[in-house]
Amino acid sequence: KAVDILILSPYSTEEEIPRILQGGFLATVDSPECAVLLSGVAKRLGVTARVHLKFDCGFGRFGFLCEDAAKAAQSIRFLDNLTVCGVYSHMGKCKKEKQAKTQCKRFMDAVQTLRREGVDCGLVHLASTYNALCYPFLRLNMVRMGEGLSGRLSGRDRWGFKRVGRLVSEVCDVRWIPAGHPIGEEGKKRRRATKVAVAPVGSADGLLMERDRRPGLFSKPKWGCEITGEDLPVIGKPGYTTTLIDVTGTDCAAGDAVSFDISPRFVSPFLRRDYV
Repeated sequence: KAVDILILSPYSTEEEIPRILQGGFLATVDSPECAVLLSGVAKRLGVTARVHLKFDCGFGRFGFLCEDAAKAAQSIRFLDNLTVCGVYSHMGKCKKEKQAKTQCKRFMDAVQTLRREGVDCGLVHLASTYNALCYPFLRLNMVRMGEGLSGRLSGRDRWGFKRVGRLVSEVCDVRWIPAGHPIGEEGKKRRRATKVAVAPVGSADGLLMERDRRPGLFSKPKWGCEITGEDLPVIGKPGYTTTLIDVTGTDCAAGDAVSFDISPRFVSPFLRRDYV
């Protein structure tokens, strides 16, 4: 079954548009210029572009201003090679319900203006996972499930999501470091002799990129990994291409599988992905 894919960013050059149209993607239109350019290229290719209109209701990224909804309607109503399939906006993380209601009202006022101007709005969507969970009135026609797919929410998880995603590699070296020897990028000295395993992965692969893993003012990084079924601590913070692990008291050896809990969102696109 075919799946519609919406590109959640505006195109910047005429060269990009044929790839969007020939691939059958849903395009984002965020300005009159965008609409005219997309329609013109679609006419030249003999196709009709399916689009979602993007409004800025307070996030500031891009999109028609909500108060310009009537102008937006006029800019797309008479473009024969455009079909509006949806209208959407982005929201920031709302700490209070009042903030969410204010942004939602601005957006829905724009949607109502479009409808009064004769635009069939199709799917109307505003919230991603976390805001939709906190404020059910934001769910509208659909919710953009981003972080929810990996179970890694931008706020406290009160719903019991299962975190998914592991970065898997192999231990490439194991050695003993004597007491007092500096180790890691910080050069912190070990208080005791330590058996250290080296994994050939690091921040270049996506480690230490999640906000909940970064150290706070009075906290240390909470990085760990799993080797042969044991949970073991990472020493310091991962380097660019290597990570050091304290394997003292284990039988860890070079070639053992090592895995890290990591959001798929941050994993390098050049790494192989397996879905299990």
